[in-house]
Amino acid sequence: MATISSPFRHADTQGDYGYASVILAERLRMGLADALNPLDLAAVAYMGDLGGSGSDTVRVPFADGLGFDASMTTLATETTAVPFGSFTSGNDTITIAAHGLGYQSSYLARMLALPAEQVVHQFDSLVGMITNSWIKTFRAKVATTGATFSTAVGGAGTTLDVDDLLDIVADYNETDGADPSQAVLMLHPVQLSQLRDSLRSETAFQNSIADFAAVQGVRGRVYPNFLGLGIDVGVTSDVTTSGGAYQGFMYSRGALMWASANPDRIAPAVPHVTVPEFGLLVQQGMDQNGQQVQSTEAFAYFGVAKADASVAFGQRLISTT
Repeated sequence: MATISSPFRHADTQGDYGYASVILAERLRMGLADALNPLDLAAVAYMGDLGGSGSDTVRVPFADGLGFDASMTTLATETTAVPFGSFTSGNDTITIAAHGLGYQSSYLARMLALPAEQVVHQFDSLVGMITNSWIKTFRAKVATTGATFSTAVGGAGTTLDVDDLLDIVADYNETDGADPSQAVLMLHPVQLSQLRDSLRSETAFQNSIADFAAVQGVRGRVYPNFLGLGIDVGVTSDVTTSGGAYQGFMYSRGALMWASANPDRIAPAVPHVTVPEFGLLVQQGMDQNGQQVQSTEAFAYFGVAKADASVAFGQRLISTT
């Protein structure tokens, strides 16, 4: 019991008539997250479905020294024998792995959940969220693989600047067979900020308020034809760090590859959904041993690898953390 004197204040009545906080029943706000989808860049080449193949590894063959890589020889006379050429053969491999994610809810939590909270308990709602989790996992695999390109531009002790960007674009454009319209550059958000800071001192931008504003106002995660250089830029926090440096990377489409295994053959005896092109299976687990819980379990079967340097361009663009 409490005596409430005039003026009646919320702070005085809250203990008996209200709560220190309430839950908004109509909406569950989601935490901020990196939402870059590498598939939007059409950057990583899909090499096939291993379902029913008898192997967890796909071999991608390549040949060097044929076609545009081979010149014809001028024959000395009309009876000169034609010289026979040769070529180099090789193959890249992609091995798929199993990836998993699961959630459990108690029966009591499911019964008492507010309408907005049901999204974290209901199987149908979690399926959509887990698809996004697949994209996050795939993105991390792409970033980890891109960080293994052997050649690097920039330095672990310096910030990324416009000269570094122009240097790696020049390397790409000077590579025979590299289509200037097919380049993809993946950067960490801090690297993009470093690059934007570098552009402040560029005379061309200092003399044009419109151009300066266009560069400094860059927002989002995907930038087609960045600065008119003919490259598409994707920005993600999944770009890795090593040796005190962000391991950004630039590559031609096809330099990174992936493969999956269609899970339709599994057909578990519980409610489930498959996304064959992702190698993704999401199933609803049932209560076991009287634990009063229900689970949602996701499994994905895919792998990411890089192509041989002789058939595709790939370099790192690094800068200090």
